[in-house]
Parts: sequence; C-alpha cells; structure tokens
Amino acid sequence: MVQDPALGRELTWITDSELGLPGEDPSSTEVRVAVHWTQVYRELLELTSALLERSESTLRGMNNDAAREGAETQRMLRAQREHYLARYDFWRDRASSLSAAAN
Repeated sequence: MVQDPALGRELTWITDSELGLPGEDPSSTEVRVAVHWTQVYRELLELTSALLERSESTLRGMNNDAAREGAETQRMLRAQREHYLARYDFWRDRASSLSAAAN
C-alpha cells in the first residue's frame, strides 16, 4: 500500500492510460493542439526508451540486491512507456481525424 499521496497519484497516472498530463484537453478540436501533444508524448517515449536501454547495461554490473531493485525500477519505466504510447496513439489518431475533418 502506498503511503505517500503524491506517489499514489503518480502510480495511478502510470496505470490509467485515460489520464493525461496537466494541460491536456482530449476534447480540443484544434489540430495544432493534437500535434503538440503527439510531439510531447513522442519525446517522452524517446526518454523512457533511452533510460531503459541504459539501465539494461547498468543492471548487469550491479550486485544482486541492487539489481533486483533496479529491475523493479525498469518495470515501472516500462509501464510508464506503455502509458506514454497509449497517449501518443490517442493524440496521433486525434490529429489525423481533425486534419481530415478540416479538409
């Protein structure tokens, strides 16, 4: 059970792909807004992928106890990356449908 309310909100955010970042408005009908959030999530996907890649080689050199904890951190990063991917897909599809409607 998570005792820290802020951490609890973070964990909920990671595991609920319907939740977005502050400032996201999924009901926006502006193409530029959808393109903006597509870019935000693309960058976040790149960041988490880079962190996971780097952590793989780091874990191999760690002692067993540290590596176990590091593997848990990787698990959270993978969950976060999946969340980012779901939001990226949402905004990419939204941008596409808004662009098509504008034409």
